[in-house]
Order: sequence, then C-alpha cells, then structure tokens
Amino acid sequence: EINLNDYQAVVFSGGPKALDYLDNQKVYQIVQQTVQEKKVLGAICISPVILAKAGVLKGKQATVWSLVLNRQPVKILKENGAQYINQSVVKDGLIITANGPSAATEFGKEVVRVIKR
Repeated sequence: EINLNDYQAVVFSGGPKALDYLDNQKVYQIVQQTVQEKKVLGAICISPVILAKAGVLKGKQATVWSLVLNRQPVKILKENGAQYINQSVVKDGLIITANGPSAATEFGKEVVRVIKR
C-alpha cells in the first residue's frame, strides 16, 4: 500500500522487472492518482509504457526505450494517445520520461528540478 501524501514524486525505473507492472490495475491507479494530485511522475527506459497503459500520456509528449528492430514500446505509447518524441528526456508538465540508461543522469536532474519548483 502506498500513501501519496508521503511522496513528492513517483518514479518508475526501467529494466526487465519494470514489465512486472504492466497490466496491473493497482499500479495504474497509483499512476492516475499521482497525476490527479499534481505530483511529479517519472518513468525511464521501458517503464513509460506503464504510464501510457495507465492512460496518463494521452495528449502528452513522451519518450521510451526502443531499438531499430523492436519499436513495440513506441507503438504502445502511440496507441495510448502519446506523442512520441525521439529524445533522451522529455518533460510534459509534471510528467518526465527518459529513453534508457544513457539518459539516467539527465532524467534524475530533471526530476529533481521539477520537484524543487
């Protein structure tokens, strides 16, 4: 159980274990509540697909990890109404997405910058 009042931001890390949170209604509720409460929401690597499937990227700009031979993550973002931007880090309001480990430092700095605003 999570009490969002205890947090300034919710950030999803990437990697293969991030996929454990796909198609998880409890996780989707946390994502949606984070946006409703106007808290910072971040996702890096593959995890922006969690935000997309939770419905919070509709009409938002976002990025996600993908390979030339595997564009499925980009497809999921687009199918759920996100505007895919091919950049390392993308900020749209209080939602920050990044495309993988090489973007981790920039992503972390952006999350902190937005929290401190």
